Amino acid sequence: MATLAYYAHYYGSGHCRYADFAASVVPNGIPVFSSRDFDFRYANPVIRIPDEEFDHALREHHLITLPNYLHYSPVGVDKVRQRSLQILQTVEELDVELVIVDISVEVAALLRASSVPYLYVRLFGDRRDVAHEEAFRGAMGLIAYFPEALESESTPDWVRKKTVYIGFKPSPTKPSQLAEEPNLPADAILFVRGFGAAEELEGALARVQRIFPERPLIGIGDFSPMATALLDWSLGVVQDITPYLRQASVVVAACGSNLTAEVLRAGKPFVPVPCQRPYREQVEIAEALYRAGLCVSLEDFLAGATPPVPYFARVAEERYAAYFGGLAATDDWRTYLGVELKYVPIPGHSL
Repeated sequence: MATLAYYAHYYGSGHCRYADFAASVVPNGIPVFSSRDFDFRYANPVIRIPDEEFDHALREHHLITLPNYLHYSPVGVDKVRQRSLQILQTVEELDVELVIVDISVEVAALLRASSVPYLYVRLFGDRRDVAHEEAFRGAMGLIAYFPEALESESTPDWVRKKTVYIGFKPSPTKPSQLAEEPNLPADAILFVRGFGAAEELEGALARVQRIFPERPLIGIGDFSPMATALLDWSLGVVQDITPYLRQASVVVAACGSNLTAEVLRAGKPFVPVPCQRPYREQVEIAEALYRAGLCVSLEDFLAGATPPVPYFARVAEERYAAYFGGLAATDDWRTYLGVELKYVPIPGHSL
């Protein structure tokens, strides 16, 4: 069996959830590196490493001449050096053969410079900057936690060819916390707000309320007081949005990867309202949904267009268990991944 390890970035809980799911399909789990305080169930062991943060009053002392192949590289921060050392020591002690990096171009550079092969997790968005492309180039392979049908038009062909698309993360089966199913009005428009900034979604709420004053507007999430006043029913933050998705006639929401998957999985008409995120992440998701015929834009919805009922089977690949289980079970990860390691001559250097 191949000895795998997983690096899960500490911004947001999603990276840790993916890591724990990968560990869940491997007998005895896999080691997971993370700085986030997350309740892992299957990672074995969890290697808690320092984060990369520092006192920003010392920015001028630490942020010096950032090279193009990195996104973040403070100088003279002890815990950054300590986390790098801890990662490499653990790889050596556990005899790790392959690391899944989700996500960090800095960890990718550290591993490649230390002769440790890695797979790199790709996210949505236009990631043609030098740092991302070099992390992709140095990887033994790329993993996309989204379906190929929703690939960005801006993604270079060589990146596509190097990518294994294993689809949206499977939705865990969990018992409903509700005593009974919600009973939303048949023509209700459901607005779902995530935990990030959502000025665009709240602006969309005001526009929808003006155009469709007769339709009940239901909100899930922590809306501002001004936006809450426009809702007919504000549910606040809920543990499971699935029962409400089943009842909605149409869903208007930001289009992060996880929420998009939930709406498509529920088979509900979708009006995505992309929020501003780095690398045009949500804008690229919305554009991919339009091209695939899985939604309508806010402008078209306000003009009277009826959102299509998405056929989730078109994008429901969900190859996680087969991919990670097979990768861990193989005795030769190079053959499993179709990787051919060969010497490439460099001008002025000799083997």
